[in-house]
Amino acid sequence: AAALFRSDSPKDKKTAGKEALQRLMLCPDWKVRLYTARTLENIKDETLIPLLIPLLDDRDDICAAAMNSLIKIVGKDIGEIAVENEPDLSDKSSLQKKAARWKRYLANDI
Repeated sequence: AAALFRSDSPKDKKTAGKEALQRLMLCPDWKVRLYTARTLENIKDETLIPLLIPLLDDRDDICAAAMNSLIKIVGKDIGEIAVENEPDLSDKSSLQKKAARWKRYLANDI
């Protein structure tokens, strides 16, 4: 799926690759979702952002891999940047706080 999506692939193959990646991200097997999220760390393409957002609510290892992919795509770590008027996240883990910041940022950016 990732090989089909590469930037040098023809558009129809790239579309097929993105659809295959999306199916893999919805797989009930967490190991498949984790492998897919880690694979996307090597593909810097903004069109993948909507596919990565749901993974921010997944298991911690999958969420972390999704954030690593987002960092590479966006070029900065939004999860590390506290913002003014941020909702109270004191009851959340560090990873959950970062994921919440990414989701808020992406909701405003996409």
